[in-house]
Amino acid sequence: MVRNYVRKSSRAEYGPADMQLALAAISTGELSRRQASITYGIPRATLIKRLKNSDHTPTSLGRFRRVFDDEFEKELIDYALEMQRRCYGLSLADLGALLINWQ
Repeated sequence: MVRNYVRKSSRAEYGPADMQLALAAISTGELSRRQASITYGIPRATLIKRLKNSDHTPTSLGRFRRVFDDEFEKELIDYALEMQRRCYGLSLADLGALLINWQ
């Protein structure tokens, strides 16, 4: 596993707030699509796509889907940290066996 991951792409570095501000500026006529793209750092094609279909919000950046929900992942992290605190660190094999028995 990578200890210190360095992101290699600049995909979706803008936040949802930037997207909303850019869409509002385009809708009111304050900025053109091109100017909003440059100002907020959002690709012009993405702005056009969101203007056509405002209900669409992407859930992930890639083709992989999440396996666990946030609550279960938090619970698993807390358990692993608690075991670490008790000087009984879990290996990946231990976590895998734990997940098989948990479900």
